[in-house]
Amino acid sequence: MSKGKEIKQLLKIRGLHAGYGPIKALRGIDLEVRQGEIMALVGSNGAGKSTLLMTICGIVKTTRGRIEYEGQDITGLQSYHIMNRGLAQVPEGRRIFPSMSVLENLQMGVRGKEAQQHYNDDLEWTFTLFPVLKERMHQSGGTLSGGEQQMLAIGRALMSRPNLLLLDEPSLGLAPLIVRQIFEIIQEINRRGTTILLVEQNAFAALKLAHRACVLSTGEIVLSGTSSELMDNPEIHKAYLGG
Repeated sequence: MSKGKEIKQLLKIRGLHAGYGPIKALRGIDLEVRQGEIMALVGSNGAGKSTLLMTICGIVKTTRGRIEYEGQDITGLQSYHIMNRGLAQVPEGRRIFPSMSVLENLQMGVRGKEAQQHYNDDLEWTFTLFPVLKERMHQSGGTLSGGEQQMLAIGRALMSRPNLLLLDEPSLGLAPLIVRQIFEIIQEINRRGTTILLVEQNAFAALKLAHRACVLSTGEIVLSGTSSELMDNPEIHKAYLGG
């Protein structure tokens, strides 16, 4: 994130409540994501991290509170309309189209006139980030390894030219070497100007990567600050960083 420039709030959430029927998964969430940063959401399983991303995308409905994106209220909008405003989500578990080729999966990410106009350039950049996808361009997605499928899911999201990229557990189930590679690529995507909201159970890796972070516990944000502040916090060390 560049210094000396005015900081723009890209995403602003106030008093957000959401859930599944009678289950209140989020309770009074206040969160801001600034243009150009990586914001990490850390916490244990069931804390509400994934639910928060799905609520931002309109998949889980807000019961109370407000979500603003680029100064516009997107609370209650259909997911399709939200994503067409410049958001893209890489869901937990990747969820690629296994019977479609790598190229066809990437093409499924293209949305809007701008993405169509820049298709060739964006495809080349995606292949630069993930050379293995170019090698396997005509191979079906279901035959890729777990790490390659994660790369494909991220690449598909990038093909929409998002301003805000929502990443849900990108390291889940991957070998340490692949995790390191994925996180290096996430950093490069951010350097190119894409703002990132990262949900990650690997708190140490997330805090090393992010500019700022917050901790979710049972649907509430219990701590927030710069990543270095949280890494220096003894409570965070005890609960999430192994003591």
